[in-house]
Amino acid sequence: MINVNGKQVRHWDLQYSYVTGRLTLDKIIEQVGGVAKPPYQFSYGGSLPPTNSNVSISTQLDHWGFLNDNTYPSLIPATTMITALREEPLDLPGADRSPSPSGVLAGMLQQITYPTGGRDMFTFEPHQYSFEQNAEVIKKEIIPREINLSTTLNNLTDSKTFVLNDWTDLLKLDIHFEYNIVDENGDPLPNGGVDRPSVTVSDSNGKPFFILSLAVTQQDLLEPRYFKHMVPPGTYTITATGKKRNMTINNGDGTFSTVTRTNLASVTLMWDEDTGRTYIDSVQGGGVRVAKIVRSYGNGSPDKTSIYKYDMVEDGVTKSSGLCWNLTLFMKRRAR
Repeated sequence: MINVNGKQVRHWDLQYSYVTGRLTLDKIIEQVGGVAKPPYQFSYGGSLPPTNSNVSISTQLDHWGFLNDNTYPSLIPATTMITALREEPLDLPGADRSPSPSGVLAGMLQQITYPTGGRDMFTFEPHQYSFEQNAEVIKKEIIPREINLSTTLNNLTDSKTFVLNDWTDLLKLDIHFEYNIVDENGDPLPNGGVDRPSVTVSDSNGKPFFILSLAVTQQDLLEPRYFKHMVPPGTYTITATGKKRNMTINNGDGTFSTVTRTNLASVTLMWDEDTGRTYIDSVQGGGVRVAKIVRSYGNGSPDKTSIYKYDMVEDGVTKSSGLCWNLTLFMKRRAR
């Protein structure tokens, strides 16, 4: 600041660092007549992915540009494609652009300390909303269900019955086949067998609508198979079947041995059960909002706490409105 005579009477020095992983304001120091006053100090919570001089682009970003938990090396969102050429939906890989409850808070201002010794302490929270275009966000109550089957050397068939109460958009099967030869001691021998294990899903009349049985390849030993099916309501049975055969092999010295070839199957069956009930959801949106501010005066006066509430109760249901409906103030004297 310069007076009418062109003389500098005040000066503010802004000090920065990369304490959050990005260029961040740490202090503001005011100088009057060449004498520095105590600084304004700023502290922050969490850190952001560091940048370099070329300003590297992070792919850990939600739709609003805040840090999230995406691990896919792209910003193009994952999607599901439905075409007339496929009976089942096709999942296309891509980024998770949904907001992260902790990611949006990374690098946020937490405290300002004033030259007088007082301070303001900030608590932020992710935005939540229960309305879209003035309409309530109503979600179905869904219960995840899961069935696991596995065959063993001594139990070559595993079967369970399950009930679908409503149309299941995606009945998911995660199937793994294991091909090997073991001797009578359970020790593996080379050259997997040709007997095929299988996984079958049948309706209440015993008619199978899904059967998977594969020949032996090296790929079969390593990679599970993942399937999705649209299935109507009804009672179904899923069965995993392994194969075992005793074989006589020539030892090459004029003697013969008996080995047991065992090919096994395991499967995880998953679906989401629709209970028929609905609820009003509270969904995380982009960015943050202030939840609480605590002001400490540093002179023995009671702390002042301001609490901001955004939920509203309507018809006995708590909804996140996106607006601040209630501000609570109270004073609390710190213990000496």
